[in-house]
Amino acid sequence: MSDKGLVPDVQTFNILVNGLCKMGCVSDAGGLVKVMISKGYFPDIFTFNILIHGYSTQLKMENALEILDVMLDNGVDPDVYTYNSLLNGLCKTSKYEDVMETYKTMVEKGCDPNLFTFNILLESLCKYRKLDEALELLEEMKNKSVNPDAVTFGTLIDGFCKNGDLDGAYTLFRKMEEVYKVSSSTPTYNIIIHAFTEKLNVTMAEKFFQEMVDRCLAPDGYTYRLMIDGFCKTGNVDSGYKFLLQMMENGFIPSITTLGRVINCLCVEDRVYEAAGIIHRMVEKGLVPETVN
Repeated sequence: MSDKGLVPDVQTFNILVNGLCKMGCVSDAGGLVKVMISKGYFPDIFTFNILIHGYSTQLKMENALEILDVMLDNGVDPDVYTYNSLLNGLCKTSKYEDVMETYKTMVEKGCDPNLFTFNILLESLCKYRKLDEALELLEEMKNKSVNPDAVTFGTLIDGFCKNGDLDGAYTLFRKMEEVYKVSSSTPTYNIIIHAFTEKLNVTMAEKFFQEMVDRCLAPDGYTYRLMIDGFCKTGNVDSGYKFLLQMMENGFIPSITTLGRVINCLCVEDRVYEAAGIIHRMVEKGLVPETVN
């Protein structure tokens, strides 16, 4: 550019830095920023945010935090995008205490959290089974007029399910619509169906499955797999077989594992003809089953 008399500006460098980060070349992007500074161009908040997001995406949090220090040392105030990138990376690499400490710093510096911020914090708290703190955070969202969404409740419900508190999960599931006016979705139902099938409570799982259908929420392939696995594990081969046929009729091709589970259950009950019929249907749909032992 300079050979042709064209002088780059900060925006030019930002485009290049962003391109390198999107290619995964974050270290090269950091090197380019050093070149940028050496030529007398000082990075703006967009430059810093691009780098922090790049390092955080690669989970190189030490580098991301170093960039944050450079920002602060040079009087550039981080914004919600800056903190969300950091929090997201820390959530995946650090203990929840580090995540919450960064959030505390964010608030102290006058940066208002948004929905994405809270969803990251909830993910971290639920991962470490800090469910009381997670519920307190849900209340804080309300106080800050930040409306939760399906991701918020999906994270919370999943956290309660993984902690074995299905009553708490069920309460949240109902509150989601009745109190917070957040519509249920197929992924939300899948979370709670998975929890009940894991506990071998297929009666409750089937109840939620039917509730989905009644509300015109279409089950997906994962929903069917959960139901089939649950029925087969509890010895209800007829229902597992029925759901497998229903799954295929609705255009979903079962995995070899799901297929094998039903076939094995049928063969154990000497229902070889029905097992062979499943294989025939699958071949017709273009999926050739592997050997099932």
